[in-house]
Amino acid sequence: MKNQIHDRYYDAFGTTPTEDEIMDIYNQLPLRIKLLATEWGWGDTEVREDVGLWIDNNYERKAL
Repeated sequence: MKNQIHDRYYDAFGTTPTEDEIMDIYNQLPLRIKLLATEWGWGDTEVREDVGLWIDNNYERKAL
């Protein structure tokens, strides 16, 4: 889970997320994505794409 969120975050923002940001994203992910990850695994292509799309469209990076 952490690797997928890390990698999708990096793709979106070009920086490495903190542990707090990773957990913040995980806590905000829709249940649909979490259930899909439970069924198919976090490394599944559809899960990766859904996490990436969710981050691109919904996650607001906190100011440092």
